[in-house]
Amino acid sequence: MELSSRIDAGHGLWRQMDDMDYGTASMSILVNGSPTSPFQLQRGLRQRDPLLPFLFLLVAEAFNRLVINGKEIGEFEGILVGRKLFPITHLQFADDTILFTPADKRILDNYKKFLKCFALLSGLKINYHKAALIAQI
Repeated sequence: MELSSRIDAGHGLWRQMDDMDYGTASMSILVNGSPTSPFQLQRGLRQRDPLLPFLFLLVAEAFNRLVINGKEIGEFEGILVGRKLFPITHLQFADDTILFTPADKRILDNYKKFLKCFALLSGLKINYHKAALIAQI
């Protein structure tokens, strides 16, 4: 009973947030501890904006943490490499990511679902024409 009332209350909150007018939102940035003048929020960033690499790193770190958490709860599995059998699940460099996994259908399906969800949440698109799957057998 208590759980359903929490869900209903949360549902009402989402409806209120959905009805809000986001077009009038503004923000300011703290520079050396002092706020700048407020400016209107707009969608997207221009090419070569100096914030782009930083924002991409934030998203890449979120991806990194999600893969690590997925491994910890058993949804993902890496492979063992080197003489000391070091476990590795993924490597990231710039805007490239390599996922390492054994050839296990359950784990591959988990990665597929994860990548689709991550793309929806982050707004990043996976270029499947440039993607390759290499699984350890």
